[in-house]
Amino acid sequence: MEKEKIDRRVRYTKMIIKDTFFELLKEKPVTKITVTEICAAADINRGTFYKYYSDPLDLLKKIEDEIFKEVLEATHKYFQAQEQTVYEFSLHLFKYLEANVNIFKILFSENGDSNFVRKVYYVMQDKVISEWKKRGIQGDKKTLDYVFCFVANGSISVIQKWLENDVQESAAEITAFIHNIGESGFLYFMDHSNIF
Repeated sequence: MEKEKIDRRVRYTKMIIKDTFFELLKEKPVTKITVTEICAAADINRGTFYKYYSDPLDLLKKIEDEIFKEVLEATHKYFQAQEQTVYEFSLHLFKYLEANVNIFKILFSENGDSNFVRKVYYVMQDKVISEWKKRGIQGDKKTLDYVFCFVANGSISVIQKWLENDVQESAAEITAFIHNIGESGFLYFMDHSNIF
């Protein structure tokens, strides 16, 4: 019983630190946030902060690692389940973004960490291109890299705009929008695959 009480307190303390940190990230980049600011706003002492994190960058990295792990698990499940379509996977991913809009709005903003978006991009690139090849999509590595770059970066920009606009469209609407544009471009590519 005592261990459960401690675990609950630890989770609560970490949640308060993270929530406070995200509030500060709305106003300025992580490099301008101090431990003192976080502690004052969270009403905790510095020792409590240092018990879990070495500095604000470490806190951001740990938050990103948690989110990245969840995205990676969802990606892995998609690529293991052959019956699931890219559309269904995208819808699942956008529902996750929608449910965590405040976090992703910050991560995708100028105050967030651009390396986080790049990290997700590169993991997805290898998996998606590998999946395209398994499904019989033709093209050399260079061409498929360009196609993925076009589709992924366009999608990232739409996601950033969607988050900036406080997800006014539903996850289903934004998924359909990105899917339809991506599918149209992809079908054109398939019909003209000797572009390079």
